[in-house]
Amino acid sequence: MQIDHVMYAVRELSDASAWFADAFGLRAVAGGAHPQWGTANAIIPVGNGQYIELITVSDHASTHPLARFLSGLVSDGDRPVAICLRPDDLDATARRLDLDISDGERVKPDGQVLRWRLAGVAHALGSDRLPFFIEWPGGGANPELDGTVSAGAGVAWAEFGGDADTLGRWMGGAQSVISVVPGGPGVRRLAIRHANETVVIGGR
Repeated sequence: MQIDHVMYAVRELSDASAWFADAFGLRAVAGGAHPQWGTANAIIPVGNGQYIELITVSDHASTHPLARFLSGLVSDGDRPVAICLRPDDLDATARRLDLDISDGERVKPDGQVLRWRLAGVAHALGSDRLPFFIEWPGGGANPELDGTVSAGAGVAWAEFGGDADTLGRWMGGAQSVISVVPGGPGVRRLAIRHANETVVIGGR
């Protein structure tokens, strides 16, 4: 079980992409649209098969829970909003936690469709803001990271507000770079490994 990506909710993709490049030297690549959700994204590869997903509401008339959730969060500024974990066996994780698995897809700028499987999204959007789980085709990392260049060497750590026991049970006792900090639930900050430093990223 490892961090696959961290969702970072933004008001404008282009503005947020420029901020990450200027402030941290982390550059985004084109993502695509989730028409069924009313959202769109850009991808920031950070190394080790991991990335930051910049996600925004592209259809403000959307009634999808994710679009409504993101709209409320970014009213006070861009911020990290969810941690996505990649377990060794998504089906086993879903059985253990009694979760449904759903299919997701996104149309890339070149017209190709990227597909994946998810579990636990409702809990990520709920009051506990727990991590959710993903499986990519082939069982590895997001295939669109192949060939991308990253200034980082992966996620060093992420801070999660909430209850340590609840998080531990949710993750099945798996070792992780997620640490629990005092306060309300949800992602607080994350850190990316660079060659000679660790870059800490919070809200803006």
